Amino acid sequence: MFLIRNARRLPRICHDAGSIRTLFISPGEEMPTLTMTDLINKFYEILGTSKQFSMTGSDRQKLMDLLPRDRNELPARRMKDSYESAVIPITSNSDLRDRYINSHGTVRIGRLFEDLDIFAGHCCYRHILNPKSQGMPNPYSCVTALVDSIQFKSNTISTAEDIRLSGHVSWVGRSSLEISILVDQKNDKGSWKPITEALFVFVARDPMNQGAAFVNPLVGDTEEEKKFILEGEERNKKRRVTAAESLSNKPPNAEEIEIVHKLFSGLHEHVLGNQAIVLQPGVQRMSDWELNTLLLCHPQYRNRFNKIFGGFIMRQAYEIAHSTVYLYSKAKPKIVHIDDILFRKPVEIGSLIRFNASVGYVENKHIHIPVVAEVLKPETNERSVTNVFQFTFLSQAETPPAVILPESYLEAMRYLDARRHFKESGQLVTKR
Repeated sequence: MFLIRNARRLPRICHDAGSIRTLFISPGEEMPTLTMTDLINKFYEILGTSKQFSMTGSDRQKLMDLLPRDRNELPARRMKDSYESAVIPITSNSDLRDRYINSHGTVRIGRLFEDLDIFAGHCCYRHILNPKSQGMPNPYSCVTALVDSIQFKSNTISTAEDIRLSGHVSWVGRSSLEISILVDQKNDKGSWKPITEALFVFVARDPMNQGAAFVNPLVGDTEEEKKFILEGEERNKKRRVTAAESLSNKPPNAEEIEIVHKLFSGLHEHVLGNQAIVLQPGVQRMSDWELNTLLLCHPQYRNRFNKIFGGFIMRQAYEIAHSTVYLYSKAKPKIVHIDDILFRKPVEIGSLIRFNASVGYVENKHIHIPVVAEVLKPETNERSVTNVFQFTFLSQAETPPAVILPESYLEAMRYLDARRHFKESGQLVTKR
């Protein structure tokens, strides 16, 4: 009952695009009573799954017949239908506060990533309305496909105030959904201060997570709503173009080739024979700045579909990226922007997952860190990439960090890819 009542009371159109860019619906001034723990419990109710771990998982095969065979079977939905607002009550729950606090007395960013992933999934299920499954467990498996971007408005998240998450579905395709999220917190004057804006992309799958499933179309009643939804469509087109133009599919352009040549010729002193290259002061080899960590994925890190929770993987990737920058810049860094977190394939319980972080690109005081997560199979020596992350940090050191130098073709491609990601988000980060 709360979900319906809350959705009717809180949402209102946000006309001030300068204050909340990501959301069409403003969260208002009220603090929600729905907590993130409530949302997690809601998942079990919606999906009809058990909270207890089972090696076989829940039997969802029988739900296949509840999926629509045609998208026309699904009613159109509006942004207000998926809108939600929830709180992380760190001020009233000391145990919860201990989980969120870091060594500097502020909130752990990695924990927030876990909540963002949960919240985005919840908005997906609020959007989906399937007449065939009314009163039955939801047959959809909504999984994270991509984190388009996470922009940090504030780098200091206090543990002295509760944290609010608000969001809604902002665009849908045939089986994909974009979710816009705002994270804010009250300042010392009692006003809401934006902390983070995020765009997630989820895909709807069948109960066994083996194929795509149709989702309800998203419509707008006003020209303003239609324009906002159209912006989501433009973002989706841009994502496709960016993927097609990636260095994995096309060679670097002439400008990028020249950049690498000038970088190599200008940052080291050439020597004759087989002697080692002597670097100029203020230059570091890329190969010297790679950090790895290996984790065994236990059942406690699982999601509702008996796979490893995407938010947990995001947290681990962020923390190794943060550690890499900390070591490189010799000062505590600030996270500025995250983009293009790709979820290529699910990670199974019991997997060995390795996170590889490296310094990919440095410009002024900004340091871009790509992180690759790959699953290792010791029995066959196979490894497969499951996730790719892109993090941009701002060094807090008094002196600018060293310039990074790639020395192989692979490192040069890593450098150029990191540079592309940094430049793409440059309008956001260079204002800081």
